[in-house]
Amino acid sequence: MRFSLLLLSLALLIGWSSPLALAQPGDGATLRLALPEDIISLDPGRLSPYQYDARDLIENLFVGLAAHEPDANGLASGLAASWEVSEDGLTWTFHLRDDINWVRHNPATGETAVLRPVTADDLVYTLQRACSAVTGSRYATSIFIIDGCQVLYRADPRFLTPAFVAERLGVRALDARTVQYKLLFPAAYFLTFTAMPEFRPLPREYVDVPTAWAEQGSIVTNGPFVLAEWVHSHHMTLLRNPYWPEPFAGNVTRVEITFEPDVPAALAQFNAGQIDRMYAPAGAAPPEQTGRVIRPSVIVMGFSMERAPVDERGVRQALAWSVDRAALAAQVLAPGAGVPVTQFAPPGMVAAPVDAIGQGYNPDLARQAFANAGHLNCNSIPEQIEFMVSDTPQAQAIAEFIVASWQRELGCNPGLFTITPAPFTTVRDNARDAYSDDVDYKRPHVWLLSWTADYYDANDWYFGPLHCREGVFRTDPACDETDALIDTAGVQYDLAARARMYADIEDRWFGVAGEYPVVPLYAAAQPIAQQSWLRAGAVGPARFDRWSIDTAARGD
Repeated sequence: MRFSLLLLSLALLIGWSSPLALAQPGDGATLRLALPEDIISLDPGRLSPYQYDARDLIENLFVGLAAHEPDANGLASGLAASWEVSEDGLTWTFHLRDDINWVRHNPATGETAVLRPVTADDLVYTLQRACSAVTGSRYATSIFIIDGCQVLYRADPRFLTPAFVAERLGVRALDARTVQYKLLFPAAYFLTFTAMPEFRPLPREYVDVPTAWAEQGSIVTNGPFVLAEWVHSHHMTLLRNPYWPEPFAGNVTRVEITFEPDVPAALAQFNAGQIDRMYAPAGAAPPEQTGRVIRPSVIVMGFSMERAPVDERGVRQALAWSVDRAALAAQVLAPGAGVPVTQFAPPGMVAAPVDAIGQGYNPDLARQAFANAGHLNCNSIPEQIEFMVSDTPQAQAIAEFIVASWQRELGCNPGLFTITPAPFTTVRDNARDAYSDDVDYKRPHVWLLSWTADYYDANDWYFGPLHCREGVFRTDPACDETDALIDTAGVQYDLAARARMYADIEDRWFGVAGEYPVVPLYAAAQPIAQQSWLRAGAVGPARFDRWSIDTAARGD
């Protein structure tokens, strides 16, 4: 199977963006951001999935084989000009462009110099470094899909000679512009992996040095921006890479970041028009200047489907449709901290449905489903329903809101439900059915947890949490057609077809006839203050090359 960026005829449908559609920036604008703390690191291989601000900067300083296009739930072109996948799905061969270079900015002279082109060896080195027991990433489990990676990661460091690593790891440079990966199993979503920081190339001769390489004046990058200045705990400046071969979709050519832990001080600068965007409590800015960034984390209510009455689909549907998720977010969460959802995969995930899927709050439908299950007015419920949540005030407040909704909408006696606060690990272990060896142990009927993606692909929202064999949440051990569809989607290399399969999965789980193994409640979000003259993304990694500023409105 051979693929090329310019030959994807369904690019708009699946969210693949071709650089030919981009527009040149005008005279350029300076984007001014405020962050509450300094960046931990600009080394792509040293970041956890939760270090969102650092990963935003990596997105702009480094480019991989593919790049995230979060606003379209897709991918954009990166280093790869084309690629092939073997018939068994285990071998991916990428052909690199020849116009992307390693560059370094000199803060003393203000000049950016080209060092050399990005080559296949740089991609090989990245994986050798990430998979090493000595230098490997502590967070990037996605790299274990590469044949030999996990073996090297857990090997005795004494045996990690360059020859052994090169022989054992399933990544090869076939020539300067061709790199080949060997996978442990077929995975169509591997293309999304190539856009992750831990897969982005690094130049060995500039990284494998005794001094800190990812600092001002020494860092070598290959993305649309370069690091011009970094005064730790004070400020950072990015400049447009003058040798970046693609036109920008937006007009931002300079990014000035202030590290300001004092929120009132940062708000004062925002109100004076000196900051374009910052994290801020909801209500700190006028409504037209208030927004939120959606995170790849969704809070769900899950069911232990071996317990009656939640072993009945109609009961699970009734419990789901009785909850007004918008009211939950507005009344229980901190303002701007959550976005109500009816589907599992949040915005920004590759191949996830773009249009919302799922049945939301509908008390009439809930009561009908309850009655059809033989439980009108909660009659015939065989036992008290236990709802286990983490022992935090917010988790307990969410549970209280949900139980009150069930009592109000379904006419249930308040004594039918009991909320059990427990340590997070206990709730997690119950969701995973970690006590299944104890034949006398009974899990709670309902539990509240969150799912956070390890990688920005819809597969991690279906296979990872809910697959009958591999899912972390053990709702129902029986495999069915939906699990088979998850397996099929995971090896579907047509992105548009894969997206349709995931939409079907969402409907099977959360539609009007859905099984409801869990109930997605809301996607985690972080409130921001943003000036009206800034047009910027709200999901996924930030792409500053696609942001725009109305400089006339700002008064530049």
